[in-house]
Amino acid sequence: SSLEILHLVKELQVLVGARIDKIYHPEENELLIQVHIRNSGKRILRVVVPNFMYMTDTKEPSSKDPTEFCLYLRRKLHNAVISSITQKNYERIIELHFAAKDGSFFLLFELFSRGNIILCDSSYNILSLLETQLMKSRKIAIKEGYKLPEKEYSFFTLTKTQLATLLNTTNYDSIVKCLASETGLGGTLAEEICLISDINKNKKPIDVIDSEQDSILASIKNLTAQKPSPILFSDSDNSPDFSIFPMHNQDHYTASVSINSAIESLFCNFTKPKEPSHKKLDKIKKIIEEQEQLITKMETKESETKQKADTIYQNYSLLSSLLNELKEISKKHSWEDIKKKLQGHSIIKSVDAKEKA
Repeated sequence: SSLEILHLVKELQVLVGARIDKIYHPEENELLIQVHIRNSGKRILRVVVPNFMYMTDTKEPSSKDPTEFCLYLRRKLHNAVISSITQKNYERIIELHFAAKDGSFFLLFELFSRGNIILCDSSYNILSLLETQLMKSRKIAIKEGYKLPEKEYSFFTLTKTQLATLLNTTNYDSIVKCLASETGLGGTLAEEICLISDINKNKKPIDVIDSEQDSILASIKNLTAQKPSPILFSDSDNSPDFSIFPMHNQDHYTASVSINSAIESLFCNFTKPKEPSHKKLDKIKKIIEEQEQLITKMETKESETKQKADTIYQNYSLLSSLLNELKEISKKHSWEDIKKKLQGHSIIKSVDAKEKA
């Protein structure tokens, strides 16, 4: 959520002043930025869009060649210094500002929707990016000016009038979905707001009364003012998750020393699943076997077809004579009668009355 990113960015300030050592692009949506922090040594900023971002000390070895995007980032940001790390307009966007040999650059990480990583010059003209995206309200492409996504409401600045308007105009069918998506709270925090406001999370937004709106605004204010106390827990599906502070419906959880540590613990093993080599080999063998069987069937069919063609050619005169004779007989008799009379014929084995052949 935007609130989680707000507090994460505060922890990432230790990277300000760090110098870029290396950039890696091990997976399609993953970027690793290795930096050197004065008096601290090496740190790695790992980003997997749109899922997460955190600092770590280790990286998985990769034998992949660097992508064009990675090589471009290396050229532009070689030996660059991180000048600032900010959250853009309370959005789920983290911006790294670099001071490099060729000037200033902004690297933006969009941690929502499909996610994206975008490199801009000092005027926010897009130089390179992970993925070109064409949307109704904006175009994310090389040579375009970078535009923030249009958002009418933010829970950081939400007023009573705005909330009332939102609840009466939203297309979402429940208050929890409305708050999660329209204000940037995210699902976990939206549920917490409903819980501490004593509002049924499935209630239709238009049915939320005036006093409940006041409760929602007060709960949001208290939540945003709360000091982070990150935890790790298991959600309703028994899947591991984290939160920036304990929620009212969580009885069992483990405290974490920082948001970064919580995210690292949760996602350090989050990689693209790799198929074991023996399974790949079995898969290839099965494909080859199926192709060989198909070839054998086709060769058999070809042989049978050729044999039939040879037989027809060798007996062409006889077959032509029989067909002409049948045509003459069909002028006086029905094909059903012809079929009955030719049963047991030494040469003509069958007659198709429907096809008249």
